Amino acid sequence: MNKTLQQHLDTAFAVMRKTKAPNPPNEEVLGRQRAFRDQADRIEKLRQERVSSEVRLYEVVRHRGHWRILHNEKHSKPFDSQEAAIDGAKRTAAEASSKGHAVQVVLRRTDGQVVACALTDEE
Repeated sequence: MNKTLQQHLDTAFAVMRKTKAPNPPNEEVLGRQRAFRDQADRIEKLRQERVSSEVRLYEVVRHRGHWRILHNEKHSKPFDSQEAAIDGAKRTAAEASSKGHAVQVVLRRTDGQVVACALTDEE
């Protein structure tokens, strides 16, 4: 059996490898950690309030020759027809609504008119 040089040295000098326990954080470090955690909690609370108060808008628009859904300044994949795009926007909005978000679906017609679309047929 071939031993490495380090194994020979460890055997010869009976080296005991001990890992040093980390020092516990001092009060200054703990104070900074608490301040960061409190600030992160405040920021998250404000973000949640802003998100919950916003209405998520799903716009069905004509873009590059196709009907698409515009949401958060991003266009969706192209749909075959205006009706398919409206149905897709309603499905996406219904999913967001089920998660507790306020949603709205609108159709931006090519003549410039904006028509609000109900999520369900009963509305």
